Amino acid sequence: MRERALLLGEGQNLVGILCEPEPAKKIASAPAVLLWNVGIHHRVGPYRLFTELARRLAAEGFTSIRFDVAGQGDSAPRRGVVEGNAHAADLREVMAFLEKKLGFTSFVPAAFCSGVDACHALASADARVAGLIYIEPHAWRTPGFWLRYPKRFLDATRWKRRLNAKRPEQEGGAGDAADGALDPVAQEAAQTAAGGVVFSRSKPDPLQWGSELQAMAARGTRMLFLYFGATPT
Repeated sequence: MRERALLLGEGQNLVGILCEPEPAKKIASAPAVLLWNVGIHHRVGPYRLFTELARRLAAEGFTSIRFDVAGQGDSAPRRGVVEGNAHAADLREVMAFLEKKLGFTSFVPAAFCSGVDACHALASADARVAGLIYIEPHAWRTPGFWLRYPKRFLDATRWKRRLNAKRPEQEGGAGDAADGALDPVAQEAAQTAAGGVVFSRSKPDPLQWGSELQAMAARGTRMLFLYFGATPT
C-alpha cells in the first residue's frame, strides 16, 4: 500500500490522501473510490472510518482518495461561486485529477450521512459514477414505522435505561440524553424545545429522490445502501 498527500482542484485548494494498492494487487479497470467529510468531520471520517476503509480497499486492490472539501479540514475555501451543490463541484475536481493524472474513467463515491447530498447531486448528473455507497442516507417514515413504533414500549431494555437514567451520576446513570438519543421522536421534540439543532439539512422530495435513483439504476449504476439505525425494530 502506498499513501500520498496531494493538493487537488483547480485552485490547488483541496487536500487529499491518495491510497493505492501494491502494483501486483491492483485490479485493472477498477473504479477509484472517493471519500470525503461527514458533516464537520475531518476527511478521516468518524472514528477514522475512512482511513481504515481506504487501507482495506488498498489491500483488496482498489485505489481511493480521501479529501477535505473546500473550506473544511485542511482544505482552503473555494474562490468564486459555483452553481449547484458546492461539495459536488469539489468531487468533480477530484475526479478530473484522477482521470487526467492516473487514467481513471469510473468512480465510486462513498457518502456518509450529510455527504449523501453531494454524492446524489453528482451521481444524478455524471455517468462516470459507476457505483455509489450511501451510508445512513435519507429515510422517510412510512405507515409501517408508526405501526412498529409502539413496540419499543414493550422492550425491557428500554425501561432499564429509563431507570438507570434516574440514578445519580456517581452510580453510573447515563442521564436522559442516553435514552432520548435512541428515540427519534423524542429527540426531535427535545431539539425543537432547545431552539433548533447544531447541524441540520433539508430532506429532498421522496418521489423525486426515488425517480433519480431509478434513472441511475437504469444506466447501470450499482448502489449500496447501509442503514444502521439507533433503535431495535
